[in-house]
Amino acid sequence: MTRDELLALVTASFSHRPEPVPGGHLFCHTPHLGEHAWLGRVYDPISTERANPGFAEALNPRHPYFEFVTGAANGLRIATLCLNGVIEQIDRSGTGIGQPIDLRYGNAIERPANLDESDMVIGDIVGWSSRGSFVMRRDGAIRLIHPLDGDDVAAEWPSLEAMLRAELTRLAALHNAEGRELCTRTDLMHPNGRRWETEIEPGSTRH
Repeated sequence: MTRDELLALVTASFSHRPEPVPGGHLFCHTPHLGEHAWLGRVYDPISTERANPGFAEALNPRHPYFEFVTGAANGLRIATLCLNGVIEQIDRSGTGIGQPIDLRYGNAIERPANLDESDMVIGDIVGWSSRGSFVMRRDGAIRLIHPLDGDDVAAEWPSLEAMLRAELTRLAALHNAEGRELCTRTDLMHPNGRRWETEIEPGSTRH
């Protein structure tokens, strides 16, 4: 997947054309959440030379996710879905598009149990009180797992592109044109992951 293909997918899913800014693209301004809030951020891909050190620290220097980070995006945040990227130096200036979550989290730090050595945690999706982790296998297939247990699988896709097409379409249907949520925070998480929620959501009658 290239950057243009990814941005086209975002546009097709949410009916919002991403706006180019230094460091990436923003789409769907959500001022009801804050002056500088946006529904989505797609970070520019980075060079092979810049990506190499980060992948080495994340334990998988030759992992297929490398192609996404260097060809499509060095991570993204869209609604509650997040894909991680390579952070060379933490920037706390508060300017520009910001930074993705570092790939070391979920791999070198807080890695779920029962993962194969070649598995890479590439991101997560958040519910109300919990989250699921996206794991990419060496063959490029994606699993959504419990953040603590790689054997607890909520969903699977044959590729990252297939996961993004499915999840962006689903998340787009749960927001209106202004980016406002049309459902509870629990519903924004993949439905098979709801069992990971540890408490009843405020205002919910579910048990």
